[in-house]
Amino acid sequence: SGPKEIRDEIKNTERLKKTSYLREVTVGGGLPVISTLRALLNSGDQICRMDGILSVTMSYVMHRIAPPPGFSDCSRFDEISTQGAYRDDLSMSPSHEGMNSKSCSFSEAMREAVALGLTEEDPIKDVNNEYTARCLMVLARELGLDEKYDVSKIQSVSDSLVKKDVKSY
Repeated sequence: SGPKEIRDEIKNTERLKKTSYLREVTVGGGLPVISTLRALLNSGDQICRMDGILSVTMSYVMHRIAPPPGFSDCSRFDEISTQGAYRDDLSMSPSHEGMNSKSCSFSEAMREAVALGLTEEDPIKDVNNEYTARCLMVLARELGLDEKYDVSKIQSVSDSLVKKDVKSY
């Protein structure tokens, strides 16, 4: 997702050495997103749309700010269906009090996300959509769209929550 010159150098090295740079850890948290995308493209499929959560940090924060309706019902279902193996008090919330079904402030949600290790080393990269833009750039490269886009262009049109020059939250 870096500068075009480096992306081109990687692309040329891949072609010359008949190898490929493994990008699975850069998108999808190590899930086989890139290899699945490559397999689809190599089989002749045309990608029309891709959906997914590109930032676990922002997903967690938004979930904590506005938990989905019926979320607590899901926890009860999980506890019943697992015969007690799942208990809401084992939630991801650092408070361990089953508070994930109650909303909280943005600041509190970010503190939790940092404590859980869900953020980038610099959480601002999550909040200002730099991380998401980089994921999109990796996907764009796989789809052959990287000539049209770069991280700053993707990031500039995103719904950023903070300005790029903010140093802390």
